[in-house]
Amino acid sequence: MAKFERENMAEDAMERFNAMSEFDQLAVEAIVETGVYNLEEALEIVKNEDYEFYPEISSLTDLARKFVQEELHDNPKVLRRLKYYIDYKKIAADLYRDNYRETSLGVVQIPW
Repeated sequence: MAKFERENMAEDAMERFNAMSEFDQLAVEAIVETGVYNLEEALEIVKNEDYEFYPEISSLTDLARKFVQEELHDNPKVLRRLKYYIDYKKIAADLYRDNYRETSLGVVQIPW
């Protein structure tokens, strides 16, 4: 988990971070935890809504399962027939290539 020591944050960054909703704060922390962006960049990404964040999902495989279930939600018969043939690990690998990353706070998709 990204550790945010508020006394070490720049005052402006701390004000912007504190003004955000709890969800957005978690998204900022998740983006920073990926190691790709620093705090300032993560604040800008969240401000511009240039990310996806799934705090209830802990792995890319779980996210793949969620996406498949959502896509086939209106057709449960097809889902029942296909569930043994769907390669969630392969879908997870594709999600990784699409910049989705697992963090201790959930899965986040970040821009490159």
